Amino acid sequence: MVARRDAPSVHGQIVVPEESAITDLAQLSGQDVVFPGPEATISYKFTYAQLLSRKIPVNVVFAGNTDAGFVQLFSGKAKAMGANSQLVQGYTAREGRKFRVLWSTDPLHDLALMVSGKVPAKDQQAVAAAFAGMAADPKGLEVLQNASRAAGLPKVTGFVSSDGSEYEPYRRFYLTAPPQLR
Repeated sequence: MVARRDAPSVHGQIVVPEESAITDLAQLSGQDVVFPGPEATISYKFTYAQLLSRKIPVNVVFAGNTDAGFVQLFSGKAKAMGANSQLVQGYTAREGRKFRVLWSTDPLHDLALMVSGKVPAKDQQAVAAAFAGMAADPKGLEVLQNASRAAGLPKVTGFVSSDGSEYEPYRRFYLTAPPQLR
């Protein structure tokens, strides 16, 4: 681990439209629940693991990406959605649609930047310094501005160095996660 995004923590959430009659996870039993895709750690793996741990069987629907999941949720095709809190907030700001959160993870940092252990320490440090210094470089700042705008982030979000300790919740998750989510 060399760096992480310099942004507030996010949460995996299971959400429904604010006006939904669903107020409890148990009410999702047998229902379609949409997720961005099987690779979405925060939005799918953490949230679906919660449903499995509570023995709430749902019909898993993969939308392909988060915005497509929101469309399925608000069209009524799915009753709930596994999502990333930052993207839920961005959708609310952009589209004016409100959500009810049925369940949320503890805080999680996203976007860890890692480098192979085979890379010499000197080069690892150079990569970390390059990412951490992007906001101070005009071309780096432009990249960060464009990426932040595209992701719907409220401000330009850069990177900070990391020793990896912030990602302990992921390690714990993978120690106990259901086999199909590892």
